[in-house]
Amino acid sequence: MTTVRQPAAAPASPGPAATAATREEALQRMADRLEAAGLGADAYTQVAGRTTAAGKAYAATRAVGASVAGNLRGALWFTGILSVGWNLGAVLLRKSSVPDAGAAVAGDLLSNVVGGAAGATVSTLGTIALGSVMGAGPALTIASVVLGFGTFYVADRLVKGSEFYKATKAKVREALS
Repeated sequence: MTTVRQPAAAPASPGPAATAATREEALQRMADRLEAAGLGADAYTQVAGRTTAAGKAYAATRAVGASVAGNLRGALWFTGILSVGWNLGAVLLRKSSVPDAGAAVAGDLLSNVVGGAAGATVSTLGTIALGSVMGAGPALTIASVVLGFGTFYVADRLVKGSEFYKATKAKVREALS
């Protein structure tokens, strides 16, 4: 049994140019499909909003927020594990007590949350601002890293000098005593 392959139909000629109304209708249909698939109640805002200035600002704000949140999660895991390991080693080597090690871990996490959020935010915004001036490349990467580390350092110093930081460490030390 042999099958005969039919020739492909000629491509349809492009229809009339899309107008704002037809684009809006197509975006609405796409958003309805996304919502039906369970991809969020604000799917229309996410899809249609990208074509307006307000939509672009919304998308940029979400991108900055996602970048900062991702950086914070990674930094917290890394510094949390590093701090716990370092302080556990100090306890095992009898160079620190459990309450002091617990207070140190709490202080590390607190200062890293604030410093990390500040550093990630400034680095992300700096990348956006400098990227429009400098363009992509190694200079942009280096400038963004310097902005991020510098901001982290300043925020970390400010947090460690605050009464909230000292009170948090004291409460954890007291709870573990």
